[in-house]
Order: sequence, then structure tokens, then C-alpha cells
Amino acid sequence: MAELRYFRLMLDDSSHVMDDDVLSMGEHEGEESDNVNTVSRGRAIEQNRLYLHEFLNNPHLSLFSLAYCCLDVLMVIVSMLFMMLETDKEIFPDIQVKGSTSYEIVHVADKVFMIFFSIDLALRAISWPEYRQCSYVKEPSNVLDIIALCPYYIEHVLRLSDISSRIDIVAILRAMRLLRMVRIFRFVRHSNDLFQIIRFVVETRGQLGIIYLFSHIIILLFGSVMYYVEGGPRFESILSSCWWSLVTLSTLGYGDQVPRTLVGGLVGSPAVMATLR
Repeated sequence: MAELRYFRLMLDDSSHVMDDDVLSMGEHEGEESDNVNTVSRGRAIEQNRLYLHEFLNNPHLSLFSLAYCCLDVLMVIVSMLFMMLETDKEIFPDIQVKGSTSYEIVHVADKVFMIFFSIDLALRAISWPEYRQCSYVKEPSNVLDIIALCPYYIEHVLRLSDISSRIDIVAILRAMRLLRMVRIFRFVRHSNDLFQIIRFVVETRGQLGIIYLFSHIIILLFGSVMYYVEGGPRFESILSSCWWSLVTLSTLGYGDQVPRTLVGGLVGSPAVMATLR
């Protein structure tokens, strides 16, 4: 009887151990399934993010990406046109009058541009491949997008605040609007030829810098000699003489500064001949 009791206790203990093993295996399987689901969700999010990046930057991906690319180019062109046309008093005569038709048209157009470019900037930042390394702000084209978008928000804040009533913000607004011109570089994103040109300029910046420096040396040389030879009211300083040298060497020839003496003509002749091909 004692042996039977012993073996019965052994069976009960083994059954408890088996139940514990089954429960632990079930818990491990549940944790593994949760990890698999988490990894699969992460991969899906990463794939969607990379697809969005291709959609925004590759117009050949699909018909919709090509349509978005055309819309982006169109918005850039229209925003540049509005920036130029709003300075024409004949087209927008009362643009400075709040509540006028011209003011409302330009104000609504600015809001449309601000919303579109803000959404575009946010989508590009979210879908940037290396967003964890903050490499988005290291890309020159992205920095230009941020600089071009800042004036919209600064102007909006200045108009809503009381600062505009206390100080003259005309100069500030003009400077802010000038920053919008950098948006024209968005065309580089959609044109491989323009990108190749900029890449060539960047790669040959050393040689181009030497040419630029040599040209300025020639301009300064002819300008200085012309000042000491000619003098007078037309060549009143070396800076004004360098302006004559620049206009002459560039074959533009305004005619606002002309040497009058024989020696001045002899000095000006090599400057004219140097630009002949």
C-alpha cells in the first residue's frame, strides 16, 4: 500500500509539472506571436514610408506620382507668378488696403500655397529614408524648402499680432517675401538635367573659383589703371573705374563711362580686345 501511495504521488507531481510546462510553452508562443505581429507591423510601416518617399520623388513610379509632380511644379510656378504680380500696381492697385479685392485675392492665394507646401514638407519629412539620423535637414533641397516656407508663417504671425501696429513691418515683409524665391530650386528635384548641372558646378567649384578670381583681378587691374590715367568726373574713384572695366570686359558697353584722352583709349583698347573671341 505504501508503494501504491508513493507511485500515486509521483504521478500527481508529474502531471503538475506537465501542466506547468504546457502553460509556459503557451506563454512563450503568445509572446513570440506578439513579437512577430510587432515586427510585421513595423515592416509594413517602413514599406509604406519608403513607398511614400518614392511617390513624392519619382514621377515615373505611377500615374498618380506623375500627376503630383506636375501639381508641385504648377504650384511653384503659380506662387512665383503671384509674388511678381502682386508688386504691379496696375494688376493689384489696392493690395495694401485690408479688405480690398486685391488684398483678399493675394491673402487667399498665400494661404493655399502655405497649406500645400506645408503638407508637402511634412510628408517628405515623414517619408525620409533616414529620419532617425536627422539627415533630412542636412539635405540642401530640404533646407531650401524650409527657408521658402518660413516667410508664410512669419507674415501670418505678424499680421495677427499687435506688432504690425507698433512698428513698420514693410521692410520685414519684403525681406520675408524675397526668401520665397528659393522655392524655384524645387525644379531641380524634378529635373535630372538641372541636377547634373548643379552637380557639375559643385564638383568643379575649385576651377570655377580660380576663373572667378582671375576675372576680378583683370577687372581691378584695368579699373585701377584707368582711374590714374583718365581721372575726372567720369572716373572719380577706383570703384567707379572697376564698373567701367566690368562693363567693357563683359562686352556690354553701357557708354556711361568713356575714356576721353589718348592714353585712356590706349588702356581701354586691350580691355575691349580681351573679350573678343
